[in-house]
Amino acid sequence: MEYLTPKMLCQKLSISRTTLFRHVKKGMPFVFVGAKKRFVLEQVISWYNDGNNATVPVDDDNSMERLQKVFKQIDDEITNG
Repeated sequence: MEYLTPKMLCQKLSISRTTLFRHVKKGMPFVFVGAKKRFVLEQVISWYNDGNNATVPVDDDNSMERLQKVFKQIDDEITNG
């Protein structure tokens, strides 16, 4: 299990830190390692799938690209109201 920093997760999802922390407020899972927030990509994908009745497989070769598109759509919806 790899723990990702907020910066690393933002890069993987192609989202801003602001968007990331909007998702955290909505319940995106994270853990504290010491005093720092860390994310597990598989848990983030599961959280998304559970809350949105969607399926982004963790082990699919294209899953990261699909997840980036999904988070971009969510970001656009949040930004544009």
